[in-house]
Amino acid sequence: MSATKGNWYAMAGLALVTAVAGGTFLSIGRDSPKPKLAASTQTPTQTPTPTSASTPPTGDLVEFRGDKAGFTLRYPGAWTRPTSRDPEVAFIAAEQDPARNQGGSILVRATALPSEIGKAQLAEARKATDEIVAAAPGVEVKAQPAETELGGMPGWYYLYTFKDPVSGQRSAHSHYFLFKGRTMLSVVFQTVPQDDFGRLAPLFDRVASSLRAL
Repeated sequence: MSATKGNWYAMAGLALVTAVAGGTFLSIGRDSPKPKLAASTQTPTQTPTPTSASTPPTGDLVEFRGDKAGFTLRYPGAWTRPTSRDPEVAFIAAEQDPARNQGGSILVRATALPSEIGKAQLAEARKATDEIVAAAPGVEVKAQPAETELGGMPGWYYLYTFKDPVSGQRSAHSHYFLFKGRTMLSVVFQTVPQDDFGRLAPLFDRVASSLRAL
């Protein structure tokens, strides 16, 4: 890799940390800073296998198609779909009213990158994703970052808890960073409080398994 490209990744990492650090995901109702969340209790090296047998009663999954960001996924149709003024937020779904900052939620953010990132560049890209996760307040990483692939997109998977600056509770994030050409999809599955993660992990696995690149 050239020094120029290496320098770009370092600068991109710092820029993304600045953009992402700060708010908990469910502050989306308040248009907080950028992403944080992801899915699955397992440490995936490939698309997780759906585990519907123990999925909580959240109703049927329905399809969302994000043509601009270039992905589709299926999510609980009964969940709330808040809106955000942030143009990078491509998808939001919440189990409860986001103003309550409780329960489960899903966020997908599409961030434009100055250069393409594929499987060959993942090791360098991890420098940026590590910094993004480390910027969460009071972060505690529960599993080592794992190289993964979802919907044909390579990336990194993280599982961590952090202190929600809004409620003061510890929250859990299952977080995928996926790369599709010059776009990074940050797919965040969140529970507030963290103890809710076990209840919703099977559902998060199903949603993650449904993700496809367009």
